[in-house]
Amino acid sequence: MKKRKRYIIPVFIPQQGCPFQCIYCNQYAITGMRQDILSQADKILRQAILTAPSGTDIEVAFYGGTFTAMPQDVQESLLKLAASYRQYINITDIRLSTRPDYINPPILDMLSHNGVTVIELGAQSMDDAVLHASGRGHSSKDVEDAAYLIKEYDIKLGIQLMVGLPSDDAGKDMRSVIKAIDIGADFIRIYPTLVIKDTPLERLYLKGRYKPLSLYDAVTVSAGMLCVCIANDIPVIRIGLQPSDGIQLGKDVVTGPFHPAFGELVKSHLYLDAIKDSLKSVRYGESDAVILRAHPSELSIVLGQKRSNVRGLMDLGLKKVDVIPSSDVEAGNIQLEIASCGLYNMSIKDYCRRRCEGRI
Repeated sequence: MKKRKRYIIPVFIPQQGCPFQCIYCNQYAITGMRQDILSQADKILRQAILTAPSGTDIEVAFYGGTFTAMPQDVQESLLKLAASYRQYINITDIRLSTRPDYINPPILDMLSHNGVTVIELGAQSMDDAVLHASGRGHSSKDVEDAAYLIKEYDIKLGIQLMVGLPSDDAGKDMRSVIKAIDIGADFIRIYPTLVIKDTPLERLYLKGRYKPLSLYDAVTVSAGMLCVCIANDIPVIRIGLQPSDGIQLGKDVVTGPFHPAFGELVKSHLYLDAIKDSLKSVRYGESDAVILRAHPSELSIVLGQKRSNVRGLMDLGLKKVDVIPSSDVEAGNIQLEIASCGLYNMSIKDYCRRRCEGRI
């Protein structure tokens, strides 16, 4: 059966309900919104009646802020508002994001009663030292407890993680994603830490007390985290912040590993690692040419930004590297054709599983 298309209606509630400001956060800069949330939500939903494609499953998603820390009457008003539009459009899911320390059985009873089907926890890290240094105000144990409760209510669980936070390192990031999977994440988001204007992190940076990751390092660690998720069949639904008028270097982003196509850089990095690993088992000569066939939807990922993956492979001594789209190759797979060796089929998932098992 063909999977129905999904259409997401985003409703931003920047910093609503947040008990305090995390060290890296200025959601008014990220979203550019300061309007009344109920009237804004109603306006967005009314517009969706005109723009939502027919024949799709529609999800209303409340992003930003700490939804479950808002006054309960505000929470219920927003959820009832979303539910009221079911008479006009096919709303199948309601999603929200919140802090792990604002989840408990009474809150989940109310959310479940009002049709919430997806909850994203802003964990950011599963390392207590990183959480403390980032001003999160909760512990990794809070994340675990909230995750287990959400799963008991049969609500889909998302975990949001960040790389490059204060006191963070690559090892902590890898352990965080493994722990997120262990506690039952149905999907994960990965964001690089950026220094945003008018945040405590900007003040630390200006005082020389915080050094952001380079773009290369952020891409590398994020690719490792993505690999762990692929190996465990956990979707990563977002890598990197959505670029906007404000989220650009020189505007609201002071510094940090920002790139408008950060997610594609991460995937390209992982695919290059996988291709290089496959070539290790092949005896090719320096005069060999290689043809890589990939699904058309992944052609740019295999090529790399500005053909960076092609250059990376030619640095191995290959005479020529061609990347060709082929609908016969499934997404997540690559076919290698080497003039002197023949055809080889490789799977990104198999590569990630071998890598996670320590066989690479």
